[in-house]
Amino acid sequence: MGKLTTYMIVISGLLLLFHLGGLI
Repeated sequence: MGKLTTYMIVISGLLLLFHLGGLI
């Protein structure tokens, strides 16, 4: 369960970076 949570957090972080990169 811990691994799944970490995976979801990593994906969320990547999506956030992509959104910021697209805005800038």
